[in-house]
Order: sequence, then C-alpha cells, then structure tokens
Amino acid sequence: MEITQQYFCPQQHVLLVNHSEIGNANQITCQICESSVVAPFYVCDTCKYYVHKSCKIKKINHPFHPSHPLSLTPKNALCDSCGQYSRKSYMFSCIECRLSFDVDCALMSNSCPQGQKHCIQHSTHPHLLLLVDTTDTIYKNIHVRCFACQSKDSPSDDQVYYGCNRCKYFLHKQCIDQLQQQIQTFAHPNHGCLSLRMIKFYLGKCFLCKSKDPRAFYYECQQCNFRLCMDCNVIGVLKYKYHDHLLFFVKKMSPAFEQCNIYNTCFQSSFMSINVSNEFQKTESFRFHCCDCDFKLHLLCGPLPRIIKYKGHVHSLLLVDSFIEDSSGEYNCDICETERNPRIRIYCCGDCKYFAHVHCVISEL
Repeated sequence: MEITQQYFCPQQHVLLVNHSEIGNANQITCQICESSVVAPFYVCDTCKYYVHKSCKIKKINHPFHPSHPLSLTPKNALCDSCGQYSRKSYMFSCIECRLSFDVDCALMSNSCPQGQKHCIQHSTHPHLLLLVDTTDTIYKNIHVRCFACQSKDSPSDDQVYYGCNRCKYFLHKQCIDQLQQQIQTFAHPNHGCLSLRMIKFYLGKCFLCKSKDPRAFYYECQQCNFRLCMDCNVIGVLKYKYHDHLLFFVKKMSPAFEQCNIYNTCFQSSFMSINVSNEFQKTESFRFHCCDCDFKLHLLCGPLPRIIKYKGHVHSLLLVDSFIEDSSGEYNCDICETERNPRIRIYCCGDCKYFAHVHCVISEL
C-alpha cells in the first residue's frame, strides 16, 4: 500500500492506495458507485471505507455541460440524464446550474460500442445515441417515445429512432434533422452561438418570456446561464423609436412578469371597461420585451406594423388607434364577428368598412 496526501475519508483519516485484490471483495462495495471493490482502490482501515481509485474523482469536465465542471458531492436526487432517483450516496453536480448526474451516467463512456456503426452525439443528451431497432426483444418493455415531438409510433410506422437505452431517451431521426443544435440570437450577442439542450427536470426560466418550458428543450449559452425556450428562439426583433434598445416580440410572457410600462398610464381613464375587454384578454400574454433594461410593452401598446396584408381581405389593412364609424354603439370585428372596443387599436380597411381585432390578424404581424 502507498500513502496519498490527496484524499481523506469522511473522518479525515488519510486514505491508502491498494493495488492488490482482496479475498472478500464481492462483500465490500465502493462508497461512491456501490459496486464490488476491485483494485486499485483507496481504503481507510480504521473506518472500513473503500473507494475505487477511478471513482475518487472530485471534478470532471463533461461535454454536455462545458460551462462549469461537475463536482462529486454527497447527494441523493433525480438524475438529469436518466431521470431515475439515484440510489447511491454521491452524484456529480453543478450547484450553480442545479444540474446533477448519477455516477454511472456521468462516467459512462462516449465511445461507440464495438460492432455498432450507427451512433451519434446529440447536444440534448450526455450519452451517445445509438440507432434503435424497435423490433428487437430488448424494446418489448420499453416505451419508445420521441422526446422532441412526444409521439409514440408502432413498429409498422417505419420511423427511425436514435436513443440511449440506459436513460430511455429517444429521438426520431426526422426530429434530429429538424432541431437546430446551435442558434445565434440578437437577444444574447456577446457569447456567440447558443446550444440546444434537454433537461428532464429543468427548473430554470427562459430569459425572455420568464416561463418554464414543459418540453424541457431550451437553448443555452455555454459561457453563462443565459437560456431561451423553444418558442423564444424564433421571435422577431425590432427597433422602437421611443426606446434606446432592441425590443423582442414574446408570444407567451409569464403572468408574473406581464406588467406593461405604458398600460397603467395610457389607459387609466373613464372607459375602464378596457381592462376587461376582449382585446386585452386575448392579447394579455404578448409583450415587446427589452433584454437590456427589462422594459416591456403590451402588444396593443407597442410598435405594431402600420400596414399589413391579410389573406381574408382583398385590400391592405391600416392600423388605427381608434375608430368609431357611427353612433349606433355597436362595433364588431369582421373576422371573428364578436364585439370590439372602438377606443382600442384595430386594423381596418376604410374603403370597405372592414375592421379586425389585432389578435385576429396576429399571424400576419
């Protein structure tokens, strides 16, 4: 045995390195991976504390999480790779990002198995994804479901899957081809591309819409904690003449962050029914959002295009702040045929007396 000054047992005794096998090894388990002890291993004879030499790695740099090293910590939690509750006493974790892998998932080899020609490394999973033969008997008790589109196909559908059997993680080849593994966005210009990631139990929020994406797919900066959900990675960006920074069009802002910087001053008037009007109920989650100073505008308060072309009408539609065409007191949208508030912005064709709620032409904006 040799003495090492590098590692200690929980009672702070110096660990010795043993290079020889021991007779009752099948009855002694490693304190970290909990499998039978094989040489070389560390041992504290006083405490009967045994750890494989390969398991006594305090930190690893994992390609799935390059922004921070993963530290070996005493912990029992759900593994963010396989989704199973770790039965072992230690996990590799990034405390800053609240990310944890069990020991087996963290140290699993990323080399293509011998005889397996079809394997890929995808940015959404820490392990290699192998070509799946769904007719193989090993998949009889496994629900092969694509994590991207959430669909489960029968073997007769001829869908090609890649997957990790250990983690029960599968993706259609078609979905892999459609998912951009890296994107560039004006919302985060300083650190280059964002990489596509997938965490089954992700607790963070999208930087733009402040929502948690139930699909757990998101785009992440490898140099900081900036993240975008799948909806916000394709949002529009514009320059507003009354604001110094770029504004991003967010379709589904989290309710806790919805407050508009203009709404409370612009619409506190005698027609308070606007607060509960159909127009505001239908557009309450839409925001123009500034990443630099958290400035937010409700859709009806923000910089909408002045003229749009709507497929349901022959002429272009013009944005107007209000339109009271007669004194009858009855004002309707010609698309959904429901009541509209004449004091709220609409799109209209003056020649045809054609009127449309902003939310009814949202797909054209």
